[in-house]
Amino acid sequence: MKTMSFMAVVFLLILFLPAAAQAEGGPGFQIKLFGGATYHLLGDFSECLKGWDDGVEASPYSHIENGEFSPFHLGGEFGVEVILPIDRRLGIGLGTGYILTGKESLRESAWKSDKLAPYEFYEEKLNPGVRAIPLTLSLHLDVYSNNRLNLSAIGGIGLYLGTVDWKYQKNNKNSPGLYNESWTGTSGGLGLHGGMELDFKINRRLGLFIEGIGRYARLTGFQGDFLAGGQTEEDALLWYTEWGQFPGFVIAADEPTGGIYDNVRKAVIDLSGFSVRVGLKVRWGD
Repeated sequence: MKTMSFMAVVFLLILFLPAAAQAEGGPGFQIKLFGGATYHLLGDFSECLKGWDDGVEASPYSHIENGEFSPFHLGGEFGVEVILPIDRRLGIGLGTGYILTGKESLRESAWKSDKLAPYEFYEEKLNPGVRAIPLTLSLHLDVYSNNRLNLSAIGGIGLYLGTVDWKYQKNNKNSPGLYNESWTGTSGGLGLHGGMELDFKINRRLGLFIEGIGRYARLTGFQGDFLAGGQTEEDALLWYTEWGQFPGFVIAADEPTGGIYDNVRKAVIDLSGFSVRVGLKVRWGD
């Protein structure tokens, strides 16, 4: 329902704003093409990766020989935005793009079934990632402008279509045999953004810009088919839980229950953070 309402507002703006601006003799529209670096909090994802390592080290039956499952925050972004004029200083931007972040980690660990049993040694590889397609609706207000520079404030709302990837491999070095997990879950939700843009005008039609954008967007309810050890569980959700003091993930269709699971809830992937973007701005019609 939220998705349909958001898209309906965007569609109406595309239909009516350019015609209204032309009727009043206003400025033409602009197109921004950009790319840049992003930082994401990621929420439960970061906490659970660290909790997995801490739990292995705290147990009397396991320890880490080498490496770790590292949290990650940095990523990349690219996109496009069309800015439709309301008047000489104010415009509405309709944008989309692609955000991605992830990191492959390697770990060697040792496990035993009880205190007297010998250790078995494992090589592990984890390749998680987070992707999102934002559909944004923004207000652009010119704060300062001269023949060469334009400083503007940006604020708005966005619909974020998110994807979480989870790939895990474990190989027993004592008796080689590869165990695999693979899951891709999708979800969506609304977010807010705001920031500042500095535009360097090359000529009447072209400009280069740099902007800083802060973002608030928390997504939950990620769902997809889970492949583990050759078995598939359909419509599995990403759950947050705690084993004692250590946070962790469970991927399952039903909510985990039992004495070993505490504080179970659907995991939250926090895309909140900031982006630094650079790009090209093209102006038409003014």
